[in-house]
Amino acid sequence: MIFHRHHLDNIGSISTILEDLPKVLSNKKQLSKTCNRDTLDLAQKVLCSDKSVLEDLKNLDLLRLKFKINLNILLRHPIRDTGNGATPIRNFAAEFNFLHFLVILNKSKIVNALTLNDEQILTPVFVSNQQEQVRRKNAWIFGATSVHLASMFSYQCLKMMIAKATDKERLIRCPNDLNHRGMAPLHVAAMSLEPIAIK
Repeated sequence: MIFHRHHLDNIGSISTILEDLPKVLSNKKQLSKTCNRDTLDLAQKVLCSDKSVLEDLKNLDLLRLKFKINLNILLRHPIRDTGNGATPIRNFAAEFNFLHFLVILNKSKIVNALTLNDEQILTPVFVSNQQEQVRRKNAWIFGATSVHLASMFSYQCLKMMIAKATDKERLIRCPNDLNHRGMAPLHVAAMSLEPIAIK
């Protein structure tokens, strides 16, 4: 498969709360505003359950394929008046890699088919403005790994990543960014809407 490096307009222009990440990333129109053309093409294959996506993903560095989303996680929603009306301040630019994308969307069959190492699984989400105060329930996203994301969004992916891990204990205990309460995946699982991952 040949990839062309075309950039889409307005990359990173989508803003959402953490709980709605799966909705945003599974919506093709919103998805197109989060990544470049190459990443979008692969992501759309995942959404359409195209079986050829596995071969494509096996030949690519999943950590280099990025999705950029603004997160609404402040304690309050400050408003800025730009003269053209009030607009919310979106100052938590988050960057997710393709493995994060698969986990958030609960694509456990694809995650299971991939050859993953501990370092790939433990690669953190990048979120800007880490010094800002955020809602307590959202602090886990700073430095969150695929294990944290799976604890929140995909019990099936969590089981598969732990099974693939060389150092299972490290994956289970890995804290996120220490500036934001050092939450282990177990803490995140307890906050999940379906806290089955606690088991």
